[in-house]
Amino acid sequence: MSTIVLVVGKNGAGKGTLLDKFMNGREEEYQILAMSGLLTKVRETDPELWAKIDAIMKSGELVPDDIILKIVSKELNSAAKTVICDGFPRNLAQAKAMINAGHVPAAVIEVYLEDEQVIQRAGLRRVCSKCRKSYTVAGGHNPPKQDGICDDCGSPLVKRPDDEEEVVRKRLNQYEQQTYPVIEFFENAGAITFEVDNSRDGSAAQIEFEEILDLF
Repeated sequence: MSTIVLVVGKNGAGKGTLLDKFMNGREEEYQILAMSGLLTKVRETDPELWAKIDAIMKSGELVPDDIILKIVSKELNSAAKTVICDGFPRNLAQAKAMINAGHVPAAVIEVYLEDEQVIQRAGLRRVCSKCRKSYTVAGGHNPPKQDGICDDCGSPLVKRPDDEEEVVRKRLNQYEQQTYPVIEFFENAGAITFEVDNSRDGSAAQIEFEEILDLF
């Protein structure tokens, strides 16, 4: 069975950016398992299951844990590389089900950022209204060449509703209540835990993140 490493962090802490840079040139050794990608795969390969999932999401409900675990287990059972789980498990129920299914992570890496920094970064984020490329404004690390305009397609940049402060604070509370306890749970189950402080300037966090993942 493949080695499993979980990468967790608050929405907006920057784990996606760290993972994207880490995976550059490592595709033969590592596989990212993210729920967004898995749901896309289900949509393309299992119309019956996708119809069920789509109906649940359109009703405003969360996809039940048993369906999520079924999708994740199928991928984990067939994986031939080190699997990096991004966005699963989100809560203790999913974590316990994962252990019961025989999928025990070797490590959990939390990408850490203070709540106020997450809120600040979300406030500076803009996305292209057409191609969805992401930028930061007001002195951020990735500003557009022309204010308010996408570099790639020339479409207007917009602020996502998900980046409004009220929504961000709600997500932060959900992370604290639901996802953070997963770290201790897996530590008690034998996983090695790491914390990468992503508030640092420069490449320090990226270097530390990659050094940890290269162990597995």
